[in-house]
Amino acid sequence: MLRSIDELVGVLRDEASRCTELLQAAEREHQALRRFRLAELQSAAAEKELLLQRLNGLEQKRTMLLGRLAAALQVPETELTLESLAERLPQAQVLRLKRCRAELRERLGRLQELHGRSEALCRGAIDMLHGAHQLLKGLWVGSPVYQGDGGVPAARVSGRLVRGAV
Repeated sequence: MLRSIDELVGVLRDEASRCTELLQAAEREHQALRRFRLAELQSAAAEKELLLQRLNGLEQKRTMLLGRLAAALQVPETELTLESLAERLPQAQVLRLKRCRAELRERLGRLQELHGRSEALCRGAIDMLHGAHQLLKGLWVGSPVYQGDGGVPAARVSGRLVRGAV
């Protein structure tokens, strides 16, 4: 069982490291959003996607280890959390688990906060684009269309340049 605990701590540390990398990529993505730099945004998003895939693999490994530990402790797998596991371990192991859990919580909290700020930036940009679209539609609706000979037809023909919703 101690070997499984060591493996679990290793997986949790790996997850914390990947979360740090994810936080850095999310920060680059946020800065690219603020500066409207599409290439930087795409690069950060691709990096985030790769990191999320790695985190998913680590999460699967963590779930497998918790299942193994639940069987060894004769506890239902759905009831075994890091907190409940810590209650059943020697103090030295408890400190390692709690340290990993605290690191993960801190990084995930920072990620969640940064995600919220980036989402607000995106929503603001969408609102701005929608407003600009409406302004353009208002400027061009009903404007006369000039003909090749320079004349303006008597009937008002729409000179709308923008069609439909964006």
